[in-house]
Amino acid sequence: MAFNGFADENKSLRTKVLVLERELKRRTDECTKLRGELREFGELKQKNESQRELILALRDQIEFLRTAHASAVETLEKKANEDRDREHRERLQSINARLGIEVCQTNRLPKKFAPEVSASGGLVPTSDGAQVVLKSSDISSLGFAPVQRPVDFLGGRQNPLQQSENAGSGGAEEDEAARLMEMVKDEALLDVQYAEVADQEEKELRERFEALRRR
Repeated sequence: MAFNGFADENKSLRTKVLVLERELKRRTDECTKLRGELREFGELKQKNESQRELILALRDQIEFLRTAHASAVETLEKKANEDRDREHRERLQSINARLGIEVCQTNRLPKKFAPEVSASGGLVPTSDGAQVVLKSSDISSLGFAPVQRPVDFLGGRQNPLQQSENAGSGGAEEDEAARLMEMVKDEALLDVQYAEVADQEEKELRERFEALRRR
């Protein structure tokens, strides 16, 4: 009986030892697995740290690029405004120069002066043709009345040819003035259209800049 009891107890102990060995093996496998995962997590942590440093460096670079882009946009806008102002000044100077040339040419036209009459009289050209002018006195070959001088030498009554010439000259000056005014108007319209195009380009640049900033 005692022997059978020892045998059963021995068998029970062996069973417990086997169970403990299996449990120990299972725990050992789990520890090995956890150790491997811990090693992998350590490597990922190092990678994350390096990636974090890279992200911070890229963020600083992005801020620098944003500042540089804003400065470049401001510089381009300033340059565009300067170019537009310079072109506008050049156009105005060109128009003013052309107006000055027209004024100089007008001022250089020969003026009509009244002819001087000698003391003894003589043949004097007038707008109505050549007329004889005698010395003004109470006694003349025409009688005791003073001689009537021609009215306003070259400036009185004008013949149809001279009137048409003056009308033609006035019409030419009016046409030239109208042409210059039309040029000034066209230049002003071009400036307005150029300003509208520049404003549209500036708006598009700002929209692109805001889109880049939101990224």
